Amino acid sequence: MLKIRLRDDNKSNFYYVCGTYKTPNQTYKIRYHSTGKSTKNEAEKYLWWFQQKLDRGEFKDNKTLKPKEKKVIDVDYVVTQLLDSQDTPISDERRWMFEKIRTFIGKTPIDKITNDVKEELINIIYPQDSEVGDTIRKFKGKHFKSLPLIEKRELSKKYNTINTHVIRPLSRIISFASENSWCVNYKIKQFSQINDQEREKFIWTMDEVNRCLSYHDFEIKLLLVYLLRTGSRCQEALSMNWDYKDPYGRSMIDMENKELNIFQHKTNSWKNIPIHENNNQLDTSLFHWLIQVKEKNGYLFSWRTQQDKKNTQEGLSKRWNAMLKFANVDLRKKRHSLRHTFISMLGNNGATTNDIKSLSGHKTDKVVFNYAKVSTERKLKLLNSI
Repeated sequence: MLKIRLRDDNKSNFYYVCGTYKTPNQTYKIRYHSTGKSTKNEAEKYLWWFQQKLDRGEFKDNKTLKPKEKKVIDVDYVVTQLLDSQDTPISDERRWMFEKIRTFIGKTPIDKITNDVKEELINIIYPQDSEVGDTIRKFKGKHFKSLPLIEKRELSKKYNTINTHVIRPLSRIISFASENSWCVNYKIKQFSQINDQEREKFIWTMDEVNRCLSYHDFEIKLLLVYLLRTGSRCQEALSMNWDYKDPYGRSMIDMENKELNIFQHKTNSWKNIPIHENNNQLDTSLFHWLIQVKEKNGYLFSWRTQQDKKNTQEGLSKRWNAMLKFANVDLRKKRHSLRHTFISMLGNNGATTNDIKSLSGHKTDKVVFNYAKVSTERKLKLLNSI
């Protein structure tokens, strides 16, 4: 709104035009444009004439008309527009993912979203197991525990991925901003999803394992060694019980015969695997760790699921993350990445596909190929052999 007024500094007797003027294309801020009139009536006539000229776009005095600074388009703004502009409603699950990204990087200008920002976001979000469980329960109601086991697994599989949590929604935010010309000189249209090559980052090294074994938490370290030496899924490890027996009457944990009989929830079957005993590597020998367990009855671990006591310092995820931080290990290296590591170690040491399937419990070659990552050292050794 424009109005006339006298100068505050009394430098002139003339009235001046001040205020904000909007056109269909731009907003201008006018500060002390002289009317050349010293009486109020004459100044008001000039203001009317001045507004007419502005409406016709005939006034070109750049010193008088100063454009407002253009608002910085940040992630928060883009997400708001994205969620409000959909022709078809976004599901609660997808909306939650966009909102989660907004929570962590909402104030970041859209032009500043780089691969480094994506990597940082992955470190923050993925895979926080307790949050995955919270999300499933939130959108499936209070009766999540009563759902069939197969449906629970499918829900967990759907949520617990970097691609689902971070890369796909972040790429959608970027593409939506590009469609609306909110990105200036922005070259990234979307981020590449995690593939087999990317997953190599999550393979553990023995140096990382040994650094973790310097931590004070015995139970967490036992879980680390157990998963590394058996290639089990985490839930299979948490189900191990000194007193349970398989259908053939064999103990799940048989220290006398040095073997494990592991029930695989995913395939509803049992697998037999020797207890790792390498006297040259006592620190990472599973047998060495099992004989240190004081109470050889009941469950091997105190947690029953990955979500146990998730909101306290006794929770599995919090204790695991504390170990990773202590050892300066990438926080994305969660429990399941040790299964990938186990299979890759077998492959790099000459195990055949059938060997791996018998130890890992996989049914098809295709899945083994997805899990096994050939190390650079083995590739070099193979190349040097020809």
